[in-house]
Amino acid sequence: MDYILATLCIIVLFGMIGLNVFGLPGNWLAVGVLALWKLLAPAAPGMDTWFFATVIGAAAVGEVLEFGVQMLGGKRYGSTGRGNLGGILGAIAGAILGAPFLFGLGALPGALAGAWFGCYLAELSHGRPRDAAR
Repeated sequence: MDYILATLCIIVLFGMIGLNVFGLPGNWLAVGVLALWKLLAPAAPGMDTWFFATVIGAAAVGEVLEFGVQMLGGKRYGSTGRGNLGGILGAIAGAILGAPFLFGLGALPGALAGAWFGCYLAELSHGRPRDAAR
């Protein structure tokens, strides 16, 4: 039975990593799944403080790289730092506002729409014309 639960946990972890493609916090959800596993199976071998420090460190590095690549991609297509920040904040707000719809799946279109509108409004507030802000 332990092998079946471990296999299911690994499948869920891969699914969590796949959420990153959609801009959702898969890294942190994966850390949460591992913490839940440790809570449910406290005698699990190898899941000590160093393991969790490494996992949390890898998730943090992944987030930094994700934001860095986003900034570089935004600059390549003419966005400003303010526009990138507006996109990040808009995506978070859109995901939260969209989550109650479609049994939680509304978070994805909410995050996408929120990122676009957040970046657009931030670029407009930066003094860019509407066509350039789009």
